[in-house]
Amino acid sequence: MIFLSLTLLPFQAGAQRHLNDNAALELNKADNLWISSDNAAGLLFQPVVAYNVVSFDYSYDSGSFHRKQSGSSLRNVNFDTQGALKVGKFQLWGRFAYNNIADNGTQFNTLLYDPFDERTIYNVADTVSSNWRKQSYEMEVKAAFPLLADKLAAGLHVIYSDKLSAKQKDPRSESSRYYITLKPSLTLKTGKHVFGVNGYYSNNFERVIPTLSNSSETQPVYVLRGLGNYVDETVGSSGLSIMYYKCNTFGGAFQYNLDGPVRILAEVGFLSHSTNVRQSSTQPLKMGSTSKSDLTCSVRTLFGNGNGNLNKVTVSFSDIKTDGTEYTSVWDKVTGEWEVRSQAVMSTYSTLTAAVMYDRYILEDNSFKWNYHAGLSWIDKSDEYKLPHSSFSYDNILVDASGFRRFVVGKSSLLTGVCASYNLNLSGDYSYAGSHPSSPLVRDWYPHDINILTSDYYKAGLKADYCFPLKGKINLSVSGDASYLYVDASLDRFYIRGAVALIF
Repeated sequence: MIFLSLTLLPFQAGAQRHLNDNAALELNKADNLWISSDNAAGLLFQPVVAYNVVSFDYSYDSGSFHRKQSGSSLRNVNFDTQGALKVGKFQLWGRFAYNNIADNGTQFNTLLYDPFDERTIYNVADTVSSNWRKQSYEMEVKAAFPLLADKLAAGLHVIYSDKLSAKQKDPRSESSRYYITLKPSLTLKTGKHVFGVNGYYSNNFERVIPTLSNSSETQPVYVLRGLGNYVDETVGSSGLSIMYYKCNTFGGAFQYNLDGPVRILAEVGFLSHSTNVRQSSTQPLKMGSTSKSDLTCSVRTLFGNGNGNLNKVTVSFSDIKTDGTEYTSVWDKVTGEWEVRSQAVMSTYSTLTAAVMYDRYILEDNSFKWNYHAGLSWIDKSDEYKLPHSSFSYDNILVDASGFRRFVVGKSSLLTGVCASYNLNLSGDYSYAGSHPSSPLVRDWYPHDINILTSDYYKAGLKADYCFPLKGKINLSVSGDASYLYVDASLDRFYIRGAVALIF
């Protein structure tokens, strides 16, 4: 209850400056370099203009362009509250979000809320096309406060999330997942220069219970090893038991900020994730473990403010690597426990990404009149299973652009715009040399996914947001957007979203 009170604190106080539509809110965040960093203490030297938003939105997408473990259609109902304010010497930001998700027509995921999380590659799969029902609750708080006048500041970013999910067809499962993340931070200001450092700790735990609706008919499943390699198992009778995924993450980041006519924030961070997967709590059996490392670098630059426009350039890079370790265990009749006889790193996953983005805002009052965006990103994926050797890789470049115009009529505003993107595949391949070449995993799953991930596609969309005053400083925003992704006549997807929000 204390954490929830802190999260909702922004909505219990009045704003020091009035932001009356989503365009002004977007500009407020774009003009702050520290808000998207891992260092909350930096907000003391560059506060976010106070704002409060309560929003409700509905999104739906459907089509044949999807990976097997995600659905042919996805519906998400989202409630979100967030805001920022200054109380005394404290700069605060808080958020609470709830999502209710229906993921329909998924395959090859029997257990997990998020089957694409590489920390949990030792999943279980089945061939049944099934729907998933998911709920998530997430709360965040950022706080910054001075330690030494205008020279030294401390901060803390706390995130707590609780996620629930259930597979709807046999073999079924019920999953509960939580994580808590703590990011303590410090910043030191000397003239126009600010130096920052933050720590990072996260504890992530997911407990999954395999179940059956028809208990008289056991269901075959595949205990995944990676890239089409697996061990046969069943759900039902004395088959697969409760699965436990436990992950601890340690790391941190360094920041450098130059505050002048040209504002710069450079950040370098590193995270180390260690995940252990076991089956059963009474007779624990190690199912695998992963060691994952994330190296991230970014430079954000702002210039031109005060001349009727604001320009923002963001350059980022990441190098993510995951090693998967498998265990050979035997049952010890004397101790009544599983004993690990050998272990070996059998899987290696590598993801390289780089991106550059440019945003230009033509300013008007405390908002903008025009916003132009252009982006270029690159991803290189290279996954391998050592013996028997299998590989899964692709190399893509994505180009995207958008333009938005804000019209003001009295105290109301209308924001309209278009966006477009193009994905160009440079290379990609899936190869398997194991002993099950005719299994559904090798025949259906991975060939389908590599076809999706190596597709050249076009995507285009429209957006409109109308905002008008209700009473006093309370404004109502009604918005909607739609987009369409096209590969060919048999592979496409459309997306729609509608939202209402109170801004005050």
